[in-house]
Amino acid sequence: MNDTINRSQKNEWDKIITSDKGKIGLKLNRVWEYRDLTMLLVKRDFITYYKQTVFGPLWYLVQPVLTTIMYMIIFGSLAKLGTDDIPQVLFYFSGTMLWTYFSGNLKEVSNTFTVNKNIFSKVFFPRIVVPIATTIGLLIKLGIQFVLFVIVYIYFFIRGFRINVSWTICMFPFLIIWLSLLSCGLGMIISSITTKYKDLALILDFIISLWMYATPIVYPISEVPDSLKIFACLNPVSAPVELFRYCFFGISSIPLWVVLVSLIMTMVLFIFGVLVFNRNEKTFVDVI
Repeated sequence: MNDTINRSQKNEWDKIITSDKGKIGLKLNRVWEYRDLTMLLVKRDFITYYKQTVFGPLWYLVQPVLTTIMYMIIFGSLAKLGTDDIPQVLFYFSGTMLWTYFSGNLKEVSNTFTVNKNIFSKVFFPRIVVPIATTIGLLIKLGIQFVLFVIVYIYFFIRGFRINVSWTICMFPFLIIWLSLLSCGLGMIISSITTKYKDLALILDFIISLWMYATPIVYPISEVPDSLKIFACLNPVSAPVELFRYCFFGISSIPLWVVLVSLIMTMVLFIFGVLVFNRNEKTFVDVI
């Protein structure tokens, strides 16, 4: 009788928790298991950002619009940098939109352990859920900005400006996933390092600011001198930005090998970032 009861009790369990000490893996399946928590975190961040604001999601448009105007004045009118015959407002807005998403996600994910240390020390759940939720949440911001980009894009297309529309526009979701993996992977690496070494967190904003000017955001890669072009090409963000322009404007100067190098770097950084993040989540409370 006791054996029968024990078997029936065992069969009631639908999940067995075992130690994963010493195991190495991406463990991305845990993100799907905790998908409800991921969506709750996305909703939390979204509501927190708009709390006590009058214009709500419209604030997501203020920064790229003002930045675009500033770039048009400084780099377009004063410095007279070329835009490969792309209308200036579209050129600068598209670059600003993509860089804002990449840099914002990189900074938010890199602060995962420090910002959430109180919750991490009290409640157990896979910590990787937080950077994934951050990345998804910032996609909403990018989506709002992209709607404005499409409106301006259609306006210039109707006015007859040089815009080559083709099937390559369908590559846009792939480019966003590309930037998401790259920024999330780098952010997880930095967040793991800064739990022990705070120096990197202090200079991260400065590094990101310099990185933007090393990326073809306010200039096309065709404007880069030949002596410096190799450095621009080895920048992993250059390829998705230039490919975005190719998809929507039919203009790009990015070689195929640069695209392949950037893709390889993105996958390596993301996988390495997940591995380091998963390893560090077990001990960060002791050193934070």
